[in-house]
Amino acid sequence: MENPSREPLEEPAVPPRSTPPTEAPTANAATWARLKDLVADALELPPAKRQPFLAVECAHNPDQLRHAEGMLAAATAAADFLEWPALQPATVAPLPAGTRCGPYTIEALVGEGGFSEVYRALQELPIARRVALKVLKPGMDSRAVLARFAIERRTLALLEHPGIARILDAGATATGRPYVAMEFVDGRTLAQFVASENPTRSVRIALFLQICEAVAHAHQRGIIHRDLKPSNLLVTQAGGTLRTKVIDFGIAKVLEGDGDERTRTGQLLGTPAYCSPEQKTGNVGEIDVRTDVFALGIVFCELLTGARPAEPGPAGNAAKRRDPPREVDWIVAKACAPERERRYDSVVELAADVRAFLAGDALRAGPLTRRYRLGKFARRHRVALVATTFIAVAWLGGGIAASIGFYRADRARQEAEVARREADATAEYLARLIGEVEPKRAGRDVKVVELLNASDALLRRAADEPDVAARLHHVIGKAYQALGEFAQAEGHLRAAADSYAARHGELDWRGIEAACDLASLLHRAGNLAAATPLVEQVSTRAIAARGPNHGRARILIDMRAKLAFDSGRPADAEGPLRELLAIDEGTNRTTAIITTLGNLAQVLLGKRETAEARRLAARARDLAQQHYGPRHPLTMGAVRKLAAVSVQEGDHAAVVALLGPVLPIAERVLGKDHPDTLGIANYLVFALQQQGKLDEAEPLYRELLAAQKSKLARLHPQAVMTLLNFGRLLQAKKNFVAAEPVLRDAHARFAALRGAEDENTLAAAYYLAKSIAAQGRHTEVEVAFALAVAALQKRYAADSKLVVTATTEWAQHLCELADIQQRDGNRTAALATWELAFGVATERKLTAVRMRAATALADLCAAGGDHEAAARWRDSSR
Repeated sequence: MENPSREPLEEPAVPPRSTPPTEAPTANAATWARLKDLVADALELPPAKRQPFLAVECAHNPDQLRHAEGMLAAATAAADFLEWPALQPATVAPLPAGTRCGPYTIEALVGEGGFSEVYRALQELPIARRVALKVLKPGMDSRAVLARFAIERRTLALLEHPGIARILDAGATATGRPYVAMEFVDGRTLAQFVASENPTRSVRIALFLQICEAVAHAHQRGIIHRDLKPSNLLVTQAGGTLRTKVIDFGIAKVLEGDGDERTRTGQLLGTPAYCSPEQKTGNVGEIDVRTDVFALGIVFCELLTGARPAEPGPAGNAAKRRDPPREVDWIVAKACAPERERRYDSVVELAADVRAFLAGDALRAGPLTRRYRLGKFARRHRVALVATTFIAVAWLGGGIAASIGFYRADRARQEAEVARREADATAEYLARLIGEVEPKRAGRDVKVVELLNASDALLRRAADEPDVAARLHHVIGKAYQALGEFAQAEGHLRAAADSYAARHGELDWRGIEAACDLASLLHRAGNLAAATPLVEQVSTRAIAARGPNHGRARILIDMRAKLAFDSGRPADAEGPLRELLAIDEGTNRTTAIITTLGNLAQVLLGKRETAEARRLAARARDLAQQHYGPRHPLTMGAVRKLAAVSVQEGDHAAVVALLGPVLPIAERVLGKDHPDTLGIANYLVFALQQQGKLDEAEPLYRELLAAQKSKLARLHPQAVMTLLNFGRLLQAKKNFVAAEPVLRDAHARFAALRGAEDENTLAAAYYLAKSIAAQGRHTEVEVAFALAVAALQKRYAADSKLVVTATTEWAQHLCELADIQQRDGNRTAALATWELAFGVATERKLTAVRMRAATALADLCAAGGDHEAAARWRDSSR
């Protein structure tokens, strides 16, 4: 890959600290405070009103007016806030080494801006570490400056991303100068790094994408940087890995903050060379995330060409500068369009086009011609077709990509001949497949499923070439699985796995991969009984074929963890998932990290470790949104797992807020009956139920159960849980007759799925016993009710909501059961039951039940002639 020019990126010229502008007026301490307030007040006014304001305020003091006008002129002309205070206070010397600032000890001055100085400092307690101390300059305590300094503190406190320097602390020096303690980044600016290292184009792009991830994180929290430039982008290196850090959020705008807008109309905040047109006009209301997109477009151009867009550069520069590929020009032109509406809508979109350029895919910024897009597809896939070909189908109704391809292995021939034959066969297969659903026969709006269904005839034609047929079965099965068509997918994947194993043996890698995908499908469909032994079998085969570090090792570890979790053994799932997370983070595989974080969060929820579960799930959601946007299935799944934390916490309003906007997106992108869409709908309807909206939730439950029945296995965890919750809804509506068979079915399924001692099985047993008892059949569930409550008391804390509710219901059930025993003349049984009810009511402080049981016991003892016992029970009833 060719390298761009060696010409370094330019950094904005910053005057040395020892030579402030000569025109800056001076003042004594007595007038300094007044001048600062005057200029700060003027800066908060529109430009046209600033000079009249100063004229009125300084009408009787010409010297003060002259100084104030000089300060105002310097302030409004500065590129980065104020490069220099227009009026110098008496003391501007930096803090010497050894100065104490709270728990920090100054080591050295490392940087300086208009309002602040940045020091490297050492913290010893409570932990030893180096920090960067950003200290407000002496005298820079006007209202406007302090406000901007406070904005930077608040802004950084909102951000938690490895690509953004973290804020650690805030305070004031002994002399009252405010400071912010931040993560110390030991690195070079992006410009310095490029100038000294001359990295390859792929490295430059990788660094740029890291910057995009960090900026996207800030945007998702309503924060715009507004001063992105190479000098605010640091590059560090640890363990051979390059990482970028975005610094200096000093003029960031909080989109939805407290309304305290400190960047007033008419002020140029930012560096002119990187400022968008809306920044230069000073209209705050027009500044949004596309302002940062504009600056990043310039940075991207500099990274790959050595100069900013439309910048001829010095004469010595032009000869070294390389003309960029046309795709770079397209990306830069779209990112830096003068009109905001023509730019990328977000940094995520900009990064997606950069990734497409790197991968050789068609760009969003590229021409919309069919020739361009088909050409990009063909060039990218001419080698990949040798091993596997993906057919991207994007019809008018959707944007779902389905992958179809095949692999025809002929060991007896030369590799080049195999490649040629397979490429030719692939082209013929694709032509035939698309011909099966051409518009004149099927209409224009052909669905992906219809396209896949047309493969049957072509598969029959490939029967005389079994390796081709097996490969086709494999990729078609995976495409069906991606669409949620599990029944069709299983047949194809099983055919592929069996074919490879029968003809090439158990250690054939193609057969192992097909069997692994089949196990994954069985798990997703809820067929855990079949998936569990298959995973173990595939693991053994894979290790025998390629050792313990083979390419499928990660997938199989993940699958073991999922099966353990879905089988009701979260503790067995945690270890493998933490191992996976370390592997994924070590290889920096974003997709894998997102998936593992979400899965580990679910496991921790099963262990009631809610705080860590929320942190991991939120990180997974943030990463998915940064890399893939809100419409990607991975993002929707991550949001659903974050909502699961709110379900556990009982914050059902938060569930609705999280998933309400996601459900219609899932229905459009995945389809209404896709299993992932059903999972989102499941959480939403449960949230409605918990909010007491029973009439609204009931029909939604019935629709959901019908869809799950057609798509998911009988023992799929999601389907069984939905059934249990629906039974509880019917119970809450006092429809105990209808609730009983639903709860009985849920109990049987949970027992089969996770065993008799699983917490969901026990909960289902309790709800079933309660529903039967509510119909007056107390004797029928006498033992079952007692066993269910006892089991719940062992499993949950005594003060948990479920235990409290179940024990209260059981106490009431015991009273009804004792009445029945008493009416039936079974005095001994009635005495025992009333005594048990009295004990439960006393423990739970159920006054009414306690008095009822004591009174009944007194009456029974009196009737039996034991008046002494009767008196004691009457005393207990008072």
